[in-house]
Amino acid sequence: MLLVGAAIELVFMALCWRSINRAAEVISVASAGLKATPTVIGVSVLVEGLYVGYTVLWIVFVIATFNVKEVNEASCRLDEPGWVAASRWIYGPMFFIFTYVFLNIKTVVCAVGIGAWYFPDSDAPMVPAFKGLQWACTSSSGAIMFASLFVGIVRYVINRITDLMNWLPICLSPLTCLWSCIAGCLLSILEMFSKFMLIGQAFCGEAFCGSARRSFNVVKDRLGDAFITDSIGENVVTMSTYIFSLGLGIASWAWLDSAQDYQTLTAMPWYILIPVLLLYAYFISIPALTITLLAWLAPWFHVWTCGSDGVCSSDWQVDAQHSINSVTGALFIGAVCYCLFNFIGEIVLSTIDTIFFCFAIEYDNDIYQTRFKTQVYEVLREDCPDNMIPMDGGLSQPYSPKGDAATATTVTGSPQLVVSSNGGDINHLPAPSAPSMYNRPPPNAPANTTGSTPIPADQAMIGRPTTPR
Repeated sequence: MLLVGAAIELVFMALCWRSINRAAEVISVASAGLKATPTVIGVSVLVEGLYVGYTVLWIVFVIATFNVKEVNEASCRLDEPGWVAASRWIYGPMFFIFTYVFLNIKTVVCAVGIGAWYFPDSDAPMVPAFKGLQWACTSSSGAIMFASLFVGIVRYVINRITDLMNWLPICLSPLTCLWSCIAGCLLSILEMFSKFMLIGQAFCGEAFCGSARRSFNVVKDRLGDAFITDSIGENVVTMSTYIFSLGLGIASWAWLDSAQDYQTLTAMPWYILIPVLLLYAYFISIPALTITLLAWLAPWFHVWTCGSDGVCSSDWQVDAQHSINSVTGALFIGAVCYCLFNFIGEIVLSTIDTIFFCFAIEYDNDIYQTRFKTQVYEVLREDCPDNMIPMDGGLSQPYSPKGDAATATTVTGSPQLVVSSNGGDINHLPAPSAPSMYNRPPPNAPANTTGSTPIPADQAMIGRPTTPR
């Protein structure tokens, strides 16, 4: 059975080898960035820990609502108050919304950490990822919440409509399939735009609408490439983490059988093994729910098998307990592995999007870095018009963290809009296709040189050459 599954996977990989190879090349770029900035992973672990704590509290609160009763004097019994049932309708959307909140916080952390690595500057903070976490909880919190609110509500509505569509008669299943395709495409586009908007917000420091406009200006000429890079990378990473976790779970199942000297996996006939593995694969795909159910039901499994005294006195009780140990242990290991690998995958995907965004800024501003010629530019050559990377352009200039005010391009630890070095108004400068990220004002610049555009206190600045593309 396992060989059949492996054969199916090999056929799929053979049919999609170009896309998988392309995604692997882009992921290698992201891995190089993460290797150079390990603090991004460390800060993301902190954010993930907060999300796990929020999830635990959410589950506890939802379970606790079922214990809230009040006396119904008319019927002389305990009934559930109406406001408790209504609160559960609020808890559902809020969970989706705050799931995106924590995901977007990790996106901002990756954007700042990887951005500081991509555009190095001696004035950058020692740990840019921590600065990104600070912005995510302060100046960028509004943009994060707005994006999370919009995408979270859309996802919740799509899921509810999908649940209703699943109840349609089988003769209408093509409509369900069509809806799933349209809804999945719509949700993917919204998630992609929200991620690039937050990355742009981390680079320019504007409000939600301004950041969205500037981010769109960066990727508008390569929306297809951005969507393909994001979707293929996400599909490959998600599928890889799921298959790897599923394989580890099944391997742990076989190991537990061997440790207990009781075979459950290999002893099942194929017509039972197939549905059992399909059910196992389904539970692995919902790791949070699986871990919660195992933690809740594990004590009861032993009581149901061996009685309230906990002593398995008969052979069938011992065999049943061995089977439960193997199945629940394999489910737990597979679900935990999927959570862990999925977390790493989210960081890799955010890193891919950030590097793509930085590359788009370089391309639009005719700047390049020699150190990235093989590592980044050649890999992303297919995403450039006419397969021309920045170094191929006649007007391209080397990136200079510290240099002449006319060509300096800096990242100092936070995204900011600044004015030109000659004190002119931003509105008088030619508008590049990249975000309006200009040079740092001189230290003695008077306060009125900022015109009508407010400048935050410590945002990252990315300049542009004098002659924009």
